[in-house]
Amino acid sequence: MPANQKVISGSLTFDDSVFFVGFSPEANLADVCQPSQGKNFLYRVKVENGDPVVNNQAALEPRVTELAQGGIAPTPTILFPGPDDPSCTGVDCAPPIACVGVECFDPGFVNYPVKTLWTQDGIE
Repeated sequence: MPANQKVISGSLTFDDSVFFVGFSPEANLADVCQPSQGKNFLYRVKVENGDPVVNNQAALEPRVTELAQGGIAPTPTILFPGPDDPSCTGVDCAPPIACVGVECFDPGFVNYPVKTLWTQDGIE
């Protein structure tokens, strides 16, 4: 991470990857008395060692992607869209998507993780 970037929001660990946003303030060259929107950069690294993540085509994904939104971006989030068919399983279901604020992207999971809920009998 370059020296001019700071991690201000939280990180997300999911599917053996860590997602986090770096923020870089920019000087407003037109008027130094006005605030700048800055730039946000989404990082995705392996949880084990910080290396780039390998996608399902065995190619290295870039560690960092510049986001379009200005200001300080929020923590990345994984969303599980409702399936068209409630009885679907695995890859037949809608894939999860990742978002940073309103900017969403395909997280590139090799196997679609499935949101799982459970209960425990006898607990009041």
